[in-house]
Formats: sequence, structure tokens, C-alpha cells
Amino acid sequence: MKKFQIDFKFRHVTEVIDGIKGFINKNRCSEFEADISPLNLIDAIKTVVMCSTYHFRKYPEGKVYWDLKDRQTMSVIAPLKLSNMELRVKREEVKTKLRVVK
Repeated sequence: MKKFQIDFKFRHVTEVIDGIKGFINKNRCSEFEADISPLNLIDAIKTVVMCSTYHFRKYPEGKVYWDLKDRQTMSVIAPLKLSNMELRVKREEVKTKLRVVK
């Protein structure tokens, strides 16, 4: 399976979207995974919906595996989920309880 990596030098989310579209056009990728965990919630929603739709037009039976930042992002995107999308949380934030020592 092919994997798309975000260039961390992007200025606008449109550069990420154009990069993924270019990746889809250059590669035979009925299935691919993309780590978009560096994106904020709004940019992640826009990227997932637009790029999954674009991918579906070229590969109706394909699948895109999106690695997201956290469960909150996943829960917001989940109701918008298309048939070719698979949402995954890249990393869970570890919450630790602090104890005050006297």
C-alpha cells in the first residue's frame, strides 16, 4: 500500500490537498494511507472530505486510510464518512494524573 507524507513546510491546507490529489494522479493507488495528524481539526475535515471524494471518482472501489491527530477529530469527521474512508487515530495522548506530594 502506498503512503502519502505531508511536507511540513506547507503554508495553506490547499497545498496539502493539491499534494494528495497529485499523489493520486501520479500513482496507481486504489488504496493508500495518509498521515494528516499535523493538521488542525478544520483543515483535517476539509482534506479528508475533498480528497476522499476526489479518490472515489478515480477508484470507486478503493479505500483511503486517514491517520488523524486524535479521537475528537475522528468523532467530528465520522458523520461525514464516505464509503472509501477509513479513519484511524495516529496517537493517543497520554493523560497522567498529578499527585501533590506534601
